[in-house]
Amino acid sequence: MANDPNEEPDEDRQIVLDEPAPAGLAQWLASAGAPGSVGDGGWLRPPRPCTSRTVRALLGGVVMAALTAITMVVATVLAGADQADSVVDPPISITQAPPPWPGDGRDRSPILTGTTTAACGSGTLETAIVLAGTRPLRAATGAQAIAVFEAAYYHARDGVMARDVVATEAAVSDAATIQAGIDSAPPVTAYCTRIEPLTPGLYAVEITETRPANAPTVWRQRISTTHHDGHSVITAIAAE
Repeated sequence: MANDPNEEPDEDRQIVLDEPAPAGLAQWLASAGAPGSVGDGGWLRPPRPCTSRTVRALLGGVVMAALTAITMVVATVLAGADQADSVVDPPISITQAPPPWPGDGRDRSPILTGTTTAACGSGTLETAIVLAGTRPLRAATGAQAIAVFEAAYYHARDGVMARDVVATEAAVSDAATIQAGIDSAPPVTAYCTRIEPLTPGLYAVEITETRPANAPTVWRQRISTTHHDGHSVITAIAAE
């Protein structure tokens, strides 16, 4: 039988069924019921035929979303690694106590400094190396600034040298007060310092002080640092 030239293709008829004519829109909505009502499901339109173009579009969207998620995860991991391994201390307040301990459980190797390797263990950076260089000493990292401070206190016994690696406005005693603390300890007092990075600019510091004829005393501190004028300085020291 010959096809009627005025007859619409099957696909067009399906579209007409999907989209009610403007003239009957009010009647169609009234018969459909409200969302969530119990009825014949007229609120939902019959599904459109699934074509290869639709499938390709859906698959393309899924692939793009997956690639975007992977990119974000990789960027986050790299940013976190860069922050954790940074040797440049971030700018922080130098008039307040250090922030609380992160307690994030991350494993970072501590830095050991002290009077001698024999007293503090293998891998110890001895005071002669810590204090080598032109005065005033300039530390490249926060850990180095802390090592210089402790070596100046216990080995050089010089309050001015110790204060040189501290920010001018920091919440730390002045050189005269530091010197008074130095003078209260016998000249042969030995020490070992364990400096453990927590986050950039924040360190857990454990000092084992050994005075003649006395048992070792352990001091635990939280020390924050910042990068200033091309070198690192201490901004706050808090006892634990």
